[in-house]
Amino acid sequence: MGAFGGLLLTNKGRNLQTKAQTGVAIHFTRMAIGDGSLGGTSIIELNDLKNERKSMPIAKLKVLTVGQAIVGSVLSNQDITAGFYFREIGIFATDPDVGEILYCYGNAGATADYIPAGAEGGTDLIEKTIGVTTLVGNTANVTATINQSLIFETPEGAQDKADAAEVEAKKYTDDQVEIVGEQVADLQQEFQTAGEVLTTHLADYVKHPGAATSTNTGNAYAVTLDPAPTSYVANMGIIITINADSTGAVTLNVNGLGAKPIKKANGNDVTNLKSNGVYTVRYNPAANSGTGAFILQGEGGEYGTAEASQVLSGYTVGRESGVVAGTMPNNGAITITPGTEDTLIPAGYHNGNGVVKKGYGVGSVVPFTKTTEVFRAGWSMQIGYISKIVVGDTFILARENSNIHKIALDGSSSTIFKSISSGMKDIAIDSSLNVYYSTNNTVVKLDPNGGTVWTYVQSELGSNLNITYIAVSKNGQHLYCAGSYRDNSTYYVLYKLNPSTGAVLYKYSVGSYNISALAVDEYGGVYYATSLDSVIKIDTNLANQLWSYRADGVASCITPAADGSYVYAHGTSYPMFQLNRLTGAVITKTGVVGAYQSSVDSKGYVYLVTNNYVYRQSSSLVTEQQLYNTQTYAISPVHPDGSIFFGETSATGKVKKLEQGYSIN
Repeated sequence: MGAFGGLLLTNKGRNLQTKAQTGVAIHFTRMAIGDGSLGGTSIIELNDLKNERKSMPIAKLKVLTVGQAIVGSVLSNQDITAGFYFREIGIFATDPDVGEILYCYGNAGATADYIPAGAEGGTDLIEKTIGVTTLVGNTANVTATINQSLIFETPEGAQDKADAAEVEAKKYTDDQVEIVGEQVADLQQEFQTAGEVLTTHLADYVKHPGAATSTNTGNAYAVTLDPAPTSYVANMGIIITINADSTGAVTLNVNGLGAKPIKKANGNDVTNLKSNGVYTVRYNPAANSGTGAFILQGEGGEYGTAEASQVLSGYTVGRESGVVAGTMPNNGAITITPGTEDTLIPAGYHNGNGVVKKGYGVGSVVPFTKTTEVFRAGWSMQIGYISKIVVGDTFILARENSNIHKIALDGSSSTIFKSISSGMKDIAIDSSLNVYYSTNNTVVKLDPNGGTVWTYVQSELGSNLNITYIAVSKNGQHLYCAGSYRDNSTYYVLYKLNPSTGAVLYKYSVGSYNISALAVDEYGGVYYATSLDSVIKIDTNLANQLWSYRADGVASCITPAADGSYVYAHGTSYPMFQLNRLTGAVITKTGVVGAYQSSVDSKGYVYLVTNNYVYRQSSSLVTEQQLYNTQTYAISPVHPDGSIFFGETSATGKVKKLEQGYSIN
């Protein structure tokens, strides 16, 4: 028989042997021989013989105690019609997952024996017993499909074959011992290497987190992992089942490597661990100012700041400490009936549909209606001829000739805020209580205490310029002045000044038409009137005329509405017009003729003074009330408390206050 040098397990054979270690049976099905040459083919990659010539049933199977088995068959040439060289041999087995496989294989190469034909009269008949020793590992579950017809022999024939087989097997076994030993050593090395890889993998807490249940002392938690890590490494992960609630900032100590804080992704401490909660953390050596910290996974979102009392009952808000249930009561729509005592408005949510009941006086006894709302006399103070009044939060300023009087809002005191030698033209005030006034070619800004902030002198035109009007937006961000100058003829000009420095920002020449009024709204839009019977709006840079309205006479006053929706224009010889702020289109007009000044409150009511009367009109310019009967010229903007002030036009004229109130039927 040729020198096969031992049979080697194929890859599929090794896979089956590995499965056998878990209890899967190795079942040998047949033996096959052929005359194929290996060439450069690797044995372990084979799935069949290179050129199979004969398949033989299993006649013998013996499992040895060293992880080996002897598989035997009988080679007979009685059915071989053409001779061949017995160069390759293979044992086949059944893999329960893939079916029949080539388990092991051997090739004699150039030492192959020739097997002559024995069929159809061949004279050289051969019958040999072939026994192959192969590896089966540590499994005891090794079987074979054995052809029973091959095991019945005469005593003499059986003995001869047994003796020959014994000699052949001994010789073959001697040849295989060294090879089998090497294969066993290789397998042992593979098992050892696989074990080392598994141990290394189990200790790699970066690729897969360790898992443990914590112990704690207060907010200091500890876990023990197996295998034990030797140090904290970046991104190592731990899944922790918490044994007790935390009450503050927590730390984690893994296998005694040292306590490290547990942080959220935003750097905040974790303070709210819950018993039986399962949390995943990853280690970041750069966290906690470079001293390292575990970062709680699944955190990092934004949280609300509302307290329970600030969230409507029945609703919740997410806080860093968890979900907070609202406790604010839902009052819905409440109705308050006035009584003799103060009525407490309950804390909580109101849906905006609540009301204070109308038609009742104190104690629900004295009825009144909105139509009885009136202005009643407040206080009066003799000042002199009043030409303009402006309003601050706690005081008013009244211009009387060359003096600016500062009067307490309650009328308790009056002082000279600023006295000018001569030539004062106009005054204005902003919401920060800065005061502006003009004299001839000069504009001066004063702080709330009367100190000079800046002085602007129009040096280009010098004393030829006469600054007649000043207008400042309530927020103090837009400041305009207008005046006339002479250069052979009289011309008129607009300036926009920087409210902080007094520097000229923009200049606009009106031409030879007299400027008769100037105003600015809360958006910085500037309006002026001319002797051409026109009311004009120009942009904030004094570059483009936005619209122009030709009135029925010269406008002496322009008043923007408090909400910026309308502009009111009127003069001493024609009615008041309500104009659209954006287009200049006429909305409506009043029948009152000859108004000097006007103001508008936040409700849209319009107040105006004529030579002898003070009127209140609705936003559509329908006269509702004649508030006062006296010779007046100046009226103030409406104070936030609803009061208005007006000035008389005699040398002994008074500043008077009207307060909103109700008459009792």
